Amino acid sequence: MNKENNPFLSNIFPPDFNLMTPEAADEAITFALDKARQNISKIEELPQSETNFENVIRALDNSSTLLDEVWNIANHIESVSSTPEMREVLNRRDAEVSDFSSSICINAKLWEKIKIVRDSGVKFEGEEKILLDETVRDFVENGANLPPEGKEKLRELDAKLSSLTRKFSENALDALNAFELNVLDKSELDGMPESALSLARKKAEAKKLDGYLITLDAPIFAPVMSHCKNENLRKKLWRAYSELCASGEFDNTQIMREIIEIRNKKAELLGNKNFADYVLNSRMAKNGKTALNFVEDLRGKIESSFKKDILEIENFAKKSPIEPWNGAFYAENMRKEKYDFDSESFRPYIPLDSALQGAFSLAKSLYLLDIKKSEAPSWHSSVMFFDVFDENKKHIASFYADLFPRKGKRSGAWMNLFKQDTENAPKLGLIAANFNEASSDKPSLLNHDELSTLFHEFGHLLHFILMDCKERGLRDVAWDFVELPSQIMENWCNKKEALDTFARHYKTGELLPEELFEKFDRARKFRAATACMRQLSFAKIDLDLHMRPDDFLNGDIEEKAREALKGYTQKYTQTPRTILTHFTHIFGDPVGYAAGYYSYKWAEALDADAFTRFEKEGLFNRQTGKDFADCILKVGSSVPPEKAFENFMKRPLNPDALIKRTIG
Repeated sequence: MNKENNPFLSNIFPPDFNLMTPEAADEAITFALDKARQNISKIEELPQSETNFENVIRALDNSSTLLDEVWNIANHIESVSSTPEMREVLNRRDAEVSDFSSSICINAKLWEKIKIVRDSGVKFEGEEKILLDETVRDFVENGANLPPEGKEKLRELDAKLSSLTRKFSENALDALNAFELNVLDKSELDGMPESALSLARKKAEAKKLDGYLITLDAPIFAPVMSHCKNENLRKKLWRAYSELCASGEFDNTQIMREIIEIRNKKAELLGNKNFADYVLNSRMAKNGKTALNFVEDLRGKIESSFKKDILEIENFAKKSPIEPWNGAFYAENMRKEKYDFDSESFRPYIPLDSALQGAFSLAKSLYLLDIKKSEAPSWHSSVMFFDVFDENKKHIASFYADLFPRKGKRSGAWMNLFKQDTENAPKLGLIAANFNEASSDKPSLLNHDELSTLFHEFGHLLHFILMDCKERGLRDVAWDFVELPSQIMENWCNKKEALDTFARHYKTGELLPEELFEKFDRARKFRAATACMRQLSFAKIDLDLHMRPDDFLNGDIEEKAREALKGYTQKYTQTPRTILTHFTHIFGDPVGYAAGYYSYKWAEALDADAFTRFEKEGLFNRQTGKDFADCILKVGSSVPPEKAFENFMKRPLNPDALIKRTIG
């Protein structure tokens, strides 16, 4: 194979996604795997007398860089433009890639070389010492000291886990895409925002159908549930969404059970009490008990406000309990009545292009980054491409923005990093979401939640663009710290001073009216305890499943999950299913957010507190931004997260800021 002719392997920047066929992916995976194996062999064969930090620790850190990039990009293509051919390649190669990754930490020859460097008597300092310590810890925690039969068992478990989590994700995507409802009579969609109607009409036209095509994609599903007056339609969509992957062709129930069981076996094999303790040992929480205590403590602090929210909505609906498919609808109408604020009223003032420029302008003010639109071949015509320049006008990164839903693209929003910077090329990344597309007479317009989502993912991107540790292995942070740089960005979306830099009516150019912002600001904490409790419920069941799996595996997981969440959920006329069978955050990856969903609230406590500095010193204060970049964004794991936070705030965390922001 000619490496230069393979788009996954060539040094062309940016790469040509139009050429990235399944066949090219298959070839590139073979090449990258062979290269990674060769790199490992070189370390294994080193004579003891020549063993040092550079040719063992750093060489190991860089040994699978190419494989990681190829595998990441191929999986990215499957997530944004799924095809049976690419899926077949990834499923076929999954076990081989997983086995290679699993083999690293149980490789006895590698472990011996690492111990030689560790015990060499050389006094390592700075990033070198941290990388050495982390390498030793990773090997110990991932089976380096297991007997041969234990190592073989670990490889088997990892291979099964990789296969099962991939299938779980595929089922979730396929089930979401399988639901379509063709509505011919517009009156059945009475109350729907024009933006959602336009998208539904566009989806119908794309399939040469009359009327409107209703799907479970967020830009259609959410407006139906909160605005559409047709209760039968809301009920139908609620039932379809709640039953995703719970039975039928895309049933994930047995896959979920197996994932939980295998994770627990892996944790026990590696000497841990449970999978939560195994995963959290290297994170801020350190163990499952600490994370669960955090979740339960926060639940207790908002419980009375949560109960007040429930009583309010039941009084508004004049029934107790209410139907689950009516919750969002009643809430939206109650917000309109109580605050004279409609969540759709922001939309005309937030064209997507303006929102992007607002995010870019903030990056310029705080971090002196200059972001310019550019051109690059991509996987779909709607994808945008941008270049990022630092204060010295150096091109340090580029990224794609894939922001609209389509068949074959996964739901939700995310950020991905494709390539680290090299001597020849900048970093390369992605932000993805599923917003309303432009129509014939309107640009793509965002509501406030979507604006916050955009800023959130852009915050992740800024974090990884600015991270500049010398050692690649330190260009990462603890999972319960990683949401701080993203969630803090959402705060600017709640400030009129920041909104005024970009929020203008798409027709008139009028600034967001003060009166409208004041209505929004008054309504901002409306049902905030309910929203918080929903996130805590996800965190609670995630930790329960991974801390006491036997309690759930011995019986009906769904039934036991509902029982475990009684203090976290509202009572309805029908008890809703949990989201477990399509909860890709915790079941769609061998680790991912498994036993780590609490991280969102954990990091939110950090971001709420950290933002008080910006509120005090100025939303666009350059020095505050520089401090945040220097203390938080740039350091990766070269500084412990607790220390990084204290370096920025000059004190430990004060969690009261989160409670104040949530319920006052």
